Amino acid sequence: MSLSTRPLPLAAAGAHARLWFYPPGLRQAAHSHREAHVSIIVGGSIRELCAGRDEIGFGSQLRLRPYEARHQVEF
Repeated sequence: MSLSTRPLPLAAAGAHARLWFYPPGLRQAAHSHREAHVSIIVGGSIRELCAGRDEIGFGSQLRLRPYEARHQVEF
């Protein structure tokens, strides 16, 4: 779970966003989202397993996942 979350205003109708802070070493078990998922890594890095791929993401990177794509993440 996140340590903090804040709503962010968006101009796009019907869109919403949250700012999440995850502690280093946190692992999220495999899960999926009911809607398309967009992540922007602000700092640090992540390791993400999705669709049989093992990927590393770094700060300033945009990551997109279609709805219901199962993935697990290590921060």
